[in-house]
Amino acid sequence: IHRIAHKFCSKRELSLIPEGRELEYLHLFWGAKESIYKSYGRKQVDFRAHIHLEIPRLQSALPSRALFNNGETHHEYEVHAETIGDYYLVYTFQLPS
Repeated sequence: IHRIAHKFCSKRELSLIPEGRELEYLHLFWGAKESIYKSYGRKQVDFRAHIHLEIPRLQSALPSRALFNNGETHHEYEVHAETIGDYYLVYTFQLPS
């Protein structure tokens, strides 16, 4: 996931990752963006350009909200995650427009 982070995270998102928590953040970011991509249901999505995570600077790596905007479609999502053993379950809810 470290090798491909530049493909799905913006420079801003990468800059918010605290030292020592890269793996956790990258998995949560990937899970959130993949969930939104699946919700959108179409191809031609640039994870860096079209999906933007709102990341609180707290101890939690979890983005609280995410925005999808590809120039034609705009949606806002609430992001949730759970830790199950060594795994993360990340899911999103599209908010009403």
